[in-house]
Amino acid sequence: MTALSESLTIEIIKGAMALIILGTMAFLAYTDGRQRRIPNKVLWPVALIWPMLMAIALFADREAAYGLILNAIVGALIAGGAFLLCYIIVRGKLGAGDVKMAALMGLYLGSDKIATALIAGIVISAIYSVIMILAKKLTVKDGLPMAPFLFLGTIIALLYTIV
Repeated sequence: MTALSESLTIEIIKGAMALIILGTMAFLAYTDGRQRRIPNKVLWPVALIWPMLMAIALFADREAAYGLILNAIVGALIAGGAFLLCYIIVRGKLGAGDVKMAALMGLYLGSDKIATALIAGIVISAIYSVIMILAKKLTVKDGLPMAPFLFLGTIIALLYTIV
């Protein structure tokens, strides 16, 4: 392979990863918003696609693939670790599906985009919560599905890196 085709293959894989996580998050936003569930039937297949993409990346450009893999693993550890800590602290308000979803987001978005996605999603959920509390449609004790807000955060993170 030439350097150009190697680089192009890595960029195609990055694009595929962005599309996969966007589609997954859209579906999870819908199911979490309707049923307050993050189904494993969705999370695990998407998680299993990632190593296949990395195998293709390793074949195309080993050095770039190593960077992509490290970035993804660090992203998964950051997001999964942060949500696991919250899961332990606020028992019952955050589900295990949210923890797995955050780790999956980190895997696909990587360490360079996951913080933006999480912060944007959490800020949007906080603004929404305050508005709904002031409108007396929610109370402080009510929980919110996180996937819709993290989906918006994912969109922001991906757009922010394009611009």
